[in-house]
Amino acid sequence: MRRWTVLAVVLAAAATSGCASSVYITYHSDPEGAMVYVNSAQQFAGYTPVRLIYDHPAFADDACAYLRGVKVRWASGATAAVPSLIACPTKGRNQQLVFHRPPEAPGAAIDAQFAALRQLSDTMLQQAAIQAAWASVPPAPRQTHCGSQVVGDQVFTNCY
Repeated sequence: MRRWTVLAVVLAAAATSGCASSVYITYHSDPEGAMVYVNSAQQFAGYTPVRLIYDHPAFADDACAYLRGVKVRWASGATAAVPSLIACPTKGRNQQLVFHRPPEAPGAAIDAQFAALRQLSDTMLQQAAIQAAWASVPPAPRQTHCGSQVVGDQVFTNCY
């Protein structure tokens, strides 16, 4: 029953202040390519860099809001986390958070290699998308050039 009361209060707040505004947070890691887990580290959200949208009724009034924790895990198993976040729209609607790999964690070379492979993979995907876009463009119509020559009472035409 308490769950519904909280939900009703949230919905009422959203209704009185208009639509909830959004704050975007782009998560980065050093090195990039760490897996991002949100909602107190329970839900996989993607690999860094990843941009997530947060909607909260408080953002409509440019008020700050507490957000659940975020955790990142590199390929080596190294982790970094923040237990909770405070997002303030007055600091901008597009924000960034960088997680630095713990220097004492083993496997730094694995994480660097994984970051390089993800970068290469992203580049290859971009090139494939460009090639697919060009493949869908119809070729220009072929132009035909003709020349005629009169020999006696006959006309000879050559086209190329």
